[in-house]
Amino acid sequence: FAQASDFQIAMIYAKERKFSEAKESLKTLILMDPTTEIGSFAKEYERAFTKTLEAYRAWRFTAGVAYQYDDNVVLKPSADIPGVLITGEKDSSVVTTFRLDYMPLLREPWFFNGQFNFYANTYFDTKTHNLIVPTVSLVPGYSFKGGSLSLPLSYSHVWLHEREYQAVFTAKPLLNISLLPNHFGQLSMGYARREMLQSSLMREEDRDGNIYLFSAGYIRPFLGGRGVFSFRYEFSEDITEGRNWENMGNRFNVSLLLPVINKLSLTASGEVFLQDYAHIHTAFKVERKDRTYSGTAGV
Repeated sequence: FAQASDFQIAMIYAKERKFSEAKESLKTLILMDPTTEIGSFAKEYERAFTKTLEAYRAWRFTAGVAYQYDDNVVLKPSADIPGVLITGEKDSSVVTTFRLDYMPLLREPWFFNGQFNFYANTYFDTKTHNLIVPTVSLVPGYSFKGGSLSLPLSYSHVWLHEREYQAVFTAKPLLNISLLPNHFGQLSMGYARREMLQSSLMREEDRDGNIYLFSAGYIRPFLGGRGVFSFRYEFSEDITEGRNWENMGNRFNVSLLLPVINKLSLTASGEVFLQDYAHIHTAFKVERKDRTYSGTAGV
């Protein structure tokens, strides 16, 4: 029974992502008697594991450059504020992105991925709104039967007009669970701390604060996993040092991946973000409400 036992041991190693140990078990099995049926199977599996280890890349790099046209760079409100004149600035910009991903092949049940993101938006004329945003993200996690638990951590440092502007730290534990076959749920509760790195004009305008987050989502794969429908809701409470920026937000997101033919799929997503501010603005004497709608589609 030695060959059969070593073959089963190799399969267990493979399931636990211990591919090097699996290869060693298969080599031992093949040396016993390479002419048996199990020996032939072992040769094929050993070649497959070798290819897997050679092809796997823990480090991945992505870079991009894009042209952007923005007809409202300064985010002029749709309605004029009494006594305040804001012109709608139109400008073009160059957007530069770079991403570094690290995903080591860990042994079950643990997993981890790390990411460094760099984003820069450089305007042709409106230099005051040039943005540089490096972000570091770490996601350790633990998988179990029917789901996984992870702890995404991220830190962003923002430069505006070549000056330090803002720092944000976020921790957002995430639970993924299988509700039924091909029905998945997500639950998350998080915390973020925002520090403004430039002095505000008045105390009421201080945006330093704590953000509390809760989200729930539903994911439905279909057509054998080639298509995916998802819905997510997120509630946020932004408690700032300055009363003018305190707000509650409700975010709704729907996305769809729909296969059309082999290797061609349609993607579509839409999002609504509703923010209601807690206090009437101390200077402008108006009650602020933000309504942001966004959508994307592609093939």
